Amino acid sequence: MFALHQIFCACFAGSAVVTNLIDVQTARQDPSAVRQAFDVTAPVIAQRNPDKSILFLGDEQGVGQFANATTLRGSALCAGDIVRVRGTFGPSYSDLLQADCTSVEILSHGSPPRPRPITTREFLCGACDNRLSEITGTVKDVFCDELDSAFAFLVLLSDNETIYAPVRTDPTPVQRELPPVGSEVALVGVPMQMSPLNRRHLGRYFLVHDPAAIRILKPAPDDPFRLPDLKGVFSLHPREISRLGRRHASGRVLCTMRDGSFLLYADPDLIVRVETIGADLPAPGQAVEAVGYPESNLYHIDLVRSTWRTLPTAPATRPDDAAPAELVFASGDRPVSSSTWHGKLIRLTGKVLNVPETESGDGLLRLECANQVVPVDTTSLDSSLRQLARGCTLGVTGVCVLDFETWRPNAAFPRIKGFTVVPRSDADLRLVARPSWWTPRRLLVLLGILVPLVLASIILNFILRRLVERRSRALLKEQSAKLAETLRVDERTRLAAELHDSIAQNLTGVSMEIDTA
Repeated sequence: MFALHQIFCACFAGSAVVTNLIDVQTARQDPSAVRQAFDVTAPVIAQRNPDKSILFLGDEQGVGQFANATTLRGSALCAGDIVRVRGTFGPSYSDLLQADCTSVEILSHGSPPRPRPITTREFLCGACDNRLSEITGTVKDVFCDELDSAFAFLVLLSDNETIYAPVRTDPTPVQRELPPVGSEVALVGVPMQMSPLNRRHLGRYFLVHDPAAIRILKPAPDDPFRLPDLKGVFSLHPREISRLGRRHASGRVLCTMRDGSFLLYADPDLIVRVETIGADLPAPGQAVEAVGYPESNLYHIDLVRSTWRTLPTAPATRPDDAAPAELVFASGDRPVSSSTWHGKLIRLTGKVLNVPETESGDGLLRLECANQVVPVDTTSLDSSLRQLARGCTLGVTGVCVLDFETWRPNAAFPRIKGFTVVPRSDADLRLVARPSWWTPRRLLVLLGILVPLVLASIILNFILRRLVERRSRALLKEQSAKLAETLRVDERTRLAAELHDSIAQNLTGVSMEIDTA
């Protein structure tokens, strides 16, 4: 029913039927070609995906990709079979349309089509886009595509140019299919100009449909560490350094850093930052050799995508006493870190401003030294942090690591963003003095306790004073009333006594007058 529906839609689409692979590529880039029909006859190049639903056809005109190619009339498909595919174009998860097959018919069997050998210049200029081609080079890197697990990327170095070759690897692991780094190979695939959806600016790439299309011309060397040495590349431009290919460096590990890299001391003029492929890192002080791809930020050399192995133990280095004023100098209106201290073992003493959180924090302990804040990377330490507290005086011995901007060809010179001191072990942290008991935090706690007590005493005193005043007024009023009552009683008593005396005197006088009469 689905096939009949798509054929029905194609009949009423009003567009011509696509009959060749060049027009298939053009129609996939045209959004208005939805529901347009195609009827193409061409040899099979490869068939991929676990269910064999992706079909690649190719001839001298070009290469086309077809989806849902599981409806067959005949036996299973093989490379070289001449097939006829019919269907319509429909939307997909990317910006390109998808050629959905409704019918796949085997017409005949034949030998696989022969690819055309091309040069790196022909690949870069696009002269062989969408055509089955073969290109040779040296494998520079191999890694899985983090955005699509069905693909792995093979990075090819050909004529000092880097070519990205996505290879369909599903469902076999990459390690068993793709050639190792350093081997010379010939790839059979299709140069493509249309970048994938998630990497729009990847540019032109070489699509390999099957790992079986990779032929090893010269195997990788038995000892991958037998490569040209990194010394002697300082006179080259960063662009030239990036084209050198894999290089070798050996020396003593100065420190390991939290981004999964380590600093390698090769000689006084060559301190290399090594970015490893795996998660394992060497221990500080260990002698190692590493191979990787060199890059430059105009100050120092980095080795990226590197592997390493141990060597006999290297001699230790004595630290230099450094003052923050020597590490940072003023340039105009902003401080600038001095590049001469990069990779050197230094010793500082300062006041701890914070104790880093080992689980959720950035792992940076900050010291205040001569009014400057010095970050100390403590991600590789554990036990020594337990005895630290904010405000204590700490002596730190570690490697000074500068943080550089990435060199870009069309930008100004990369700046030095700052520096970090990286201790090598717990012994590189030395507690000089513990903080005073009167820390700001404890003072704040004490003030937080005393201030409410003082406020409570003031409020209680105010309430008691008001209560005393109220009771004093009531007592005064009561005493005044009693005094007034006493005065009234006394006055009445006095008046009564005077009245009594007057009456008694009058009665006495009357009595005497009576007696006289």
